[in-house]
Amino acid sequence: MLKAVFLDYTGTLMQEESPYALQMVKMITDGGIALKDKSVKEVIKLWWSLIKNLESGSYLDDYLTEDEIIDRAVAILESDYDVKIDLEAFRALAHKFWSSSPAFDDVKPFFEKCPLPIYIITNNGEEYVSAFLKNNGLHCAGIVCGDMVKAYKPRKELFGKALEISGCASHEVIHVGDSLQSDVQGAMSVGIKACLLDRKAANMPANAQEGYVVCSSLTEALTLL
Repeated sequence: MLKAVFLDYTGTLMQEESPYALQMVKMITDGGIALKDKSVKEVIKLWWSLIKNLESGSYLDDYLTEDEIIDRAVAILESDYDVKIDLEAFRALAHKFWSSSPAFDDVKPFFEKCPLPIYIITNNGEEYVSAFLKNNGLHCAGIVCGDMVKAYKPRKELFGKALEISGCASHEVIHVGDSLQSDVQGAMSVGIKACLLDRKAANMPANAQEGYVVCSSLTEALTLL
């Protein structure tokens, strides 16, 4: 029997393509000729690839905070693409992105109808997730962040910490998130049942061969509880 729900944050609760993200893209494209003609989608893809690469190498003694990762990603843009960016202004935008981007429409109904305690498992800092929850009138049982274990998803330490904080065994929770690697594979690495949230999918069947299910909305995910 399930006793708790683990939820991803960015891309699951909070919309990545927010006004703050677009402002960050504009700062990048305005910073130099090399990326001037790139589409918003292309710049966002480049930015996230930098962030994910830095997060993957950020572990234990080599752990980097979110701000340090932002700083290094900007430094790479400056060195590889000759882009000039006001680092303090860019970092402030990143903070706004993490804390004040809009929620998806299905988030509030999910929180209102979910019969189980909700724990948010995220690479982002607790202060940003708490601000997002407050802004949207939402409450959860706990927030588990990468800085608690000096590791980012999909590393198993973060999911193990979530089990410890929730007091649940791996078979007593389900993790819902929008990333196959960070959420599904990360959760399954410690024996947690996983649900891939793909809002572009419609009526997707359970992916029994891969060991996880697919839902097209958080509303649909409620049927798994």
